Amino acid sequence: MNEHELDNLDTSNVQDVAYYIWRECEHVDDPNVMGTEFYDACRDLANAEFPHIPFDDIWAELESYLY
Repeated sequence: MNEHELDNLDTSNVQDVAYYIWRECEHVDDPNVMGTEFYDACRDLANAEFPHIPFDDIWAELESYLY
């Protein structure tokens, strides 16, 4: 994600934040597997950058991308 996209990120919107996290973490592990490495990377990024949004909400949104 480039800086312009990050500047326009609605950090109060779970969908926007989840998409940002997906894009930032997809290099760690195959997100379609939703493995431990991907989960850990997403959780760590979410807790560091978006502590005001419960990670369970973000993870639920990430899981919805698979269905």
